Amino acid sequence: MSKIYLDFLLYLLYIVTKYRLRFSVFFALEKPYVQGVKMREYEILFITELNDALHHSAKEKIKEVLLANKSEIFYEEDFGLHTLAYPVSKVTQGRFFFYHFRCDGSLITTIEKEIRYESSVLRFIIVRLEEILIKKAQEEVKEEVLVQEEVKEEIKVQEEVKEEGTQNTEV
Repeated sequence: MSKIYLDFLLYLLYIVTKYRLRFSVFFALEKPYVQGVKMREYEILFITELNDALHHSAKEKIKEVLLANKSEIFYEEDFGLHTLAYPVSKVTQGRFFFYHFRCDGSLITTIEKEIRYESSVLRFIIVRLEEILIKKAQEEVKEEVLVQEEVKEEIKVQEEVKEEGTQNTEV
């Protein structure tokens, strides 16, 4: 993959995680299994051209694709206009739209194929939500360990100061 494409994917992942954190209260895992099939939660962020008609048609097409593949949509939001990091098909600005949904993991490849055929979608990314939550939990654990180590160091310093103070008073 080219560096520009990877940078774009990282930027999209950043946006997805940034806005997901704000809505995390609404996304409780209620029924992960439907008819014996493990349903996983995903988020899709896609960019369309500025034209309102194209944006609306792409949004509806992607929603139809998700529903046709037995997906359950929890949340959708229009993130509005943003300047792209680099031109995509000679377009420098795009409209961002976001869906949070649940579906069978084996259907993701068919969803991706159908979205690739939509010409008004400049770029898209689908992220499995559990991976984001695991990474976030790992980061929180690392931060907690660092805080605990700092507290232990502060306690040691305070004990040393007390010992020096008691030694000075004895002399």
